Amino acid sequence: MTKPLRFLFGCFTLLTLLTMFASCSEEKTGKWRFFGEDWLEFGYVAVSDDGTVYAGTEDIDSGNENEPSSYLYSISPDGEQNWSISTAGSMSYPAIGLDGTVLVSNYNDKIFSLNTTGLENWSFEDPNVGADPASFSHAIGLDGTIYFTSRSNLHAIDQNGDLKWIVSTGGDHDTLEPDLLPPIIDSEGRIYATFHNPGPGNPGTVIYAFNLLGVQEWFLEIEGEVIHHSPAIGPDRQLYASSASRLYSISPDGGFNWEFPHPATNTATTPIASQPVVDVGGTIYQVMGYPYENITGGDDVTVIYALHATGAVKWELELKGSTSSTPVI
Repeated sequence: MTKPLRFLFGCFTLLTLLTMFASCSEEKTGKWRFFGEDWLEFGYVAVSDDGTVYAGTEDIDSGNENEPSSYLYSISPDGEQNWSISTAGSMSYPAIGLDGTVLVSNYNDKIFSLNTTGLENWSFEDPNVGADPASFSHAIGLDGTIYFTSRSNLHAIDQNGDLKWIVSTGGDHDTLEPDLLPPIIDSEGRIYATFHNPGPGNPGTVIYAFNLLGVQEWFLEIEGEVIHHSPAIGPDRQLYASSASRLYSISPDGGFNWEFPHPATNTATTPIASQPVVDVGGTIYQVMGYPYENITGGDDVTVIYALHATGAVKWELELKGSTSSTPVI
């Protein structure tokens, strides 16, 4: 099973859901603050077992269009900078391996493996990646194998950065700027890779299941729906994938269990879904952001849904303001 990433946030609700609108105030300053370059925008954050924080950044306005760069920061549990490195263009969110190594990707179609002091262990280059690394990231198996997607392929590389295998899904996903999602791995080592075509021609999503040797076991097509996040895996190995209109429950053998339609809204604004999250008891949490204000003049709204493993609503909570931040348990 994939080593989980723990994302660092500033304020917490009951589910440790951090939004940037309701639960934080100026009085809640946190334990510490860290400031990077003023032209950088921080993305996802990963925390290692010893409390070290790894924060990737996106170049939003460096003033140098010819050589844009972003940084990966290593920050101590006390908020002090350990080190930083720069890469060309935007950087993916970091992933932490079982041995503490940190993986990041950049616009130059490279994956970097860094040790805890910021020195490069190795890099792996794939000219077929060609995608925004903000959505290009990795999953790490218990044996240290690194899995990632590029266009319509799933790759596996070992801990030394050498290619183990590459498989093609054979799907029609070879777009110029594919929206790549990180693979996920279940408790038995099965790898799930999700691809979709967000264009107007034939939107839809396909989820593929592969074994550890790269052999495809099944695929499931969700027609007309774009899944913007990798599915979540429940304690019973069920998959949960959410689009703007509904949440899907998918069995380990690739069949649909049930669908939960997100309630209709009073506006034409398309809601934004978070990645689903499942707790150890099997409860599924889904955050839906409804951005009304700019279109209808109404108030933005966020709704958190808690669902039983059967798809029945356990409870729901409405918050002011709109966000699609993924909850953390």
